[in-house]
Amino acid sequence: MINGPWVDHYPPGIERTLPPVTDDIVAHLRLETVDPDRVALRRDRRALGYGRLVEALHRVAAGLLAAGLAPGDRLALVAGASPEHVIALLAALRVGVVVVEHDTAATAHELAGLFADHGARLAVVDAPVADRLPAGVRAVVIDPAASTTDDGADASPDWAGLLAHEPLAAGAARPAADGTALLLYTSGTTGRSKGVPFTHAMVGHAIDHNLNFFRNQARGDGVHYLTLPLNHVYSLVDHLLSGLARAVELVAFDRGDIGAVVRTAAARPPRKLATVPPILAAIAAAAARAGVRFDDLYVVTGGMPMSEQLVRDWLAVSDQRPVNGWGMTESCGYGLMPLPDPELIPPGSCGVPLPGLDVRVCDPADPTRELGPGARGELQLRGRLVTAGYWNDPRATAEAFTPDGHLRTGDLVSMDEEGFFHFHGRLKEIISVQGENVAPAEVEQLLETVPGIDRAFVHARGTTPGVNLLMAACTAEPGARVDTAAALALCAERLAPYKVPMRLTVVDELPLTPAGKPRRDIDGHAWTRAHQVGRR
Repeated sequence: MINGPWVDHYPPGIERTLPPVTDDIVAHLRLETVDPDRVALRRDRRALGYGRLVEALHRVAAGLLAAGLAPGDRLALVAGASPEHVIALLAALRVGVVVVEHDTAATAHELAGLFADHGARLAVVDAPVADRLPAGVRAVVIDPAASTTDDGADASPDWAGLLAHEPLAAGAARPAADGTALLLYTSGTTGRSKGVPFTHAMVGHAIDHNLNFFRNQARGDGVHYLTLPLNHVYSLVDHLLSGLARAVELVAFDRGDIGAVVRTAAARPPRKLATVPPILAAIAAAAARAGVRFDDLYVVTGGMPMSEQLVRDWLAVSDQRPVNGWGMTESCGYGLMPLPDPELIPPGSCGVPLPGLDVRVCDPADPTRELGPGARGELQLRGRLVTAGYWNDPRATAEAFTPDGHLRTGDLVSMDEEGFFHFHGRLKEIISVQGENVAPAEVEQLLETVPGIDRAFVHARGTTPGVNLLMAACTAEPGARVDTAAALALCAERLAPYKVPMRLTVVDELPLTPAGKPRRDIDGHAWTRAHQVGRR
């Protein structure tokens, strides 16, 4: 369904049908049309202007070709959000080299598996990562003390080697819109990570959706914060690339440096903050302690639902209610979009489908049977935002798509009568208890409303073959004591009996991915025993 009841809630003036994208990502950004003195990216005390960005990306593009890369080859980026990272990213895209983003926290073992899959032989990396690269991979090391920004500092020798080239000729061949531009790997919360290729047109289309849906945000409108690593599609496409297309000033932070976010907000308040709920919760707590407010700020989170407690905590430091959206790597980070006006979104909703996106909710047991409003089913997508398949994995590709070409997202959602969507968990996370299906996210969200509980994690403990017990673990808020009996009593009051955990254990930390999502691929019972507060 493309024109469902949600179209009545679209912002006024938006286009219901966007034209096809026919150029490459760098051309689509129109960076040359921005005031060259305007700041594109700040990191720590360094500032990269749009003019310097354009010049540097064309020099590094020529340097990458001279280093032996050709269109279609892969370039690995294993670095934090920095001027050098952005320049290398855009330089590779300009000459048709496929950029593969990586988590800087990845171990040598994890990197070895990824490099074996995508085959990159050259990598631009932060210095601490260089020793973790597989043998045979050449590294261009970014020196944190060096700079390619507008403050006159010298560049590192490795980086200088790329920057030393004459700029790429203006008439140099450009990549085709249908050529592969990016390769990102899924988070792997329920299994092995899979590579997702993005074409230039897919990313350009995502950028166009951002510009179209949020027309109330003018080009060059204020400061946007980058709080997530660039190997996350949400950060890369919605934050970085869409931000550059808007000609805004982006401010990047180290992973987890919440103090820097709050300190910066006091001097350079952001216009938009896009992040994930755990980071927003940490920012809210730090802002409350520091007496810093985030007023007149549009906050959108993704990756997981927001708890009611998080909304209350944020409203204690801001006059704007945060909103939640939905997207996945396979759909370029987009799918269900919150409205520009937070007051028009029902509590708990993750938004409405973007214009032109074919969306349906289907019976997981019969993926071709569409369900009506109010019914919980699997979200399926089809359209120009959706990848054509997985990298080097035809079996996973075949399993992910229906015969008529819809992507099976694996996410459990419902649509209300007004066309707003609500997220209820991952199908692969579903736990069978007493012959009934339990979505862990539903139970976790309820537990996180209990005073003293910070985060919750629901998992299964297998006893005999085919028999599961529902168990839960949680972390406590700083200085708080968790009344586990009261928490389980609340579950018994609000949930069906089979959804009530047998036990709730307080632990010192939960098994989370770098993006803050619960890991469903580990032994939850073993983790709980190892991390139980007071056990060691």
